[in-house]
Amino acid sequence: MKLSERYPVGIYAVREKTTLLVPTVGIKCASHEARKLPWPPQPKELGAAVLDLLEELKAGRIQYDPEAKGYWFQPGIRSWKAFQAASSVVDVVLRGAELSITRLDGRSERGFVPELEPCTVLQEGVGPKELGEAILAVLIPLVEKERG
Repeated sequence: MKLSERYPVGIYAVREKTTLLVPTVGIKCASHEARKLPWPPQPKELGAAVLDLLEELKAGRIQYDPEAKGYWFQPGIRSWKAFQAASSVVDVVLRGAELSITRLDGRSERGFVPELEPCTVLQEGVGPKELGEAILAVLIPLVEKERG
């Protein structure tokens, strides 16, 4: 499968205060399109926001902007390393008709590193509430483990 047929959205739980949704174009984060939700987000609101970003990516309406930076800037966080240390993240990726949810390990020196296999795989067409619940079922235990 071509990289152009893969549509990822990173969901970051930042200091258990903010949920950031960051779409990726190719291998670059489209930070100007990042969206914020409170932590913990409501499942239906989270799922709807992710589905909206995936639709925008798939339609080609989100492009990488090299001038846009700083989606990770949050109160009290002034560097990428601080953001990485304060965040737990999962990726939701649309490939063909499948949506996969994969945990990423943020303790690596190379940044966030995905696990080899997705935690959950859903079929495209899943509703917002079901998708949000599936994301939170992976993300909340990760936050508890990393912050506990």
